[in-house]
Amino acid sequence: MEPRVRNALPTDVRAINAIYNHYVRTSTCTWHLTEESDEGRLAWLRARTPAHPALVVEIEGKVVGWGARPAGLAEGPHPRPPRLSRRNRR
Repeated sequence: MEPRVRNALPTDVRAINAIYNHYVRTSTCTWHLTEESDEGRLAWLRARTPAHPALVVEIEGKVVGWGARPAGLAEGPHPRPPRLSRRNRR
């Protein structure tokens, strides 16, 4: 069960949204009041640049977490914790 981090792909949109929209429904950590659509997430993913990538974490081929460097930040380290599926938090 070794986690693997890789660039997010368009095929990951549903898994990313499943994780993200859980937090939209159950917490205030996103500051969003409505869930993200798959179409909106896909547009967001396509707009990412190499300087501001979106990454996913896989365990046994399943996306269990994701993170993205916020667009618009100056170069340099800007840590932001990844979002994890509720089953993979500890």
